Amino acid sequence: MAPIAPQLDHVVLLLPHATLVDPPSWLTSNFTLTPGGTHAGGETQNTLILFADGTYLELIAFVDDKPECRKDHWWGKKDFGVIDYAFTVPDVESFDVKKLNDSLNAKETRVRYAEPTAGGRTREDGIEVKWKVVFPEGVERGDVPFWCLDVTERKLRVPINEMATKHACGAVGMAGVLAQIDQTRLSSIGEALAAIVDDRGGEDARFPVGTPSGTDGATAASIRIKESTNRTKPALDLSLVLQVAKGETRPSDIHQAIGSGKATILFES
Repeated sequence: MAPIAPQLDHVVLLLPHATLVDPPSWLTSNFTLTPGGTHAGGETQNTLILFADGTYLELIAFVDDKPECRKDHWWGKKDFGVIDYAFTVPDVESFDVKKLNDSLNAKETRVRYAEPTAGGRTREDGIEVKWKVVFPEGVERGDVPFWCLDVTERKLRVPINEMATKHACGAVGMAGVLAQIDQTRLSSIGEALAAIVDDRGGEDARFPVGTPSGTDGATAASIRIKESTNRTKPALDLSLVLQVAKGETRPSDIHQAIGSGKATILFES
């Protein structure tokens, strides 16, 4: 039996700070943006794109793109684009990192999770939000999910409401994350994901996860992995996959260059 029931919590999109402060049309013409705040420590700030299934896209930037803000940060060496994703659980008290690591060890993976670390941010309205994060070890950040476990009420961190979750592009939730991985690591990452979600993923290498709220009629979310066939791409290339309501017109996928990086957002219906 799975030690936990994972849910897709959020996906992280790293942007230049100027882009976060003054979002371009490829964001504002597709999505409703919700103010975030400044993280504890002051190195990063964020803005949220909230979805009806309880997930969100975190737009994050290092403050003023200062090198000292990137130094020693867990995402400090990442280029701009989709860089990571987080799982959560319905009952954070049920999360047991030892059981999770036991499952990973049973699969003989190199992945293990560190003990929870305190995290938080102060919202623009002054409210302090607290959580704990659990980061993987033995892999590149973004190969497998990290965990975000709320200490304060989740609605303070993820302020879902009808207005915030209505988007011009029609997205109602996350269909998942697509990870294109170099061939040398594909099998090991697949084994780790199988242990984390307690599902082999099938021939299509899709590892199913829940979402915090769910969406009526929506396809279940999943983490999808495939071999990268482009040798010019980095060893890990993440894309966000969003779901459009059944019967609605599927918008064009977003392939947006951001400095030396890029953001890829795909749509499914």
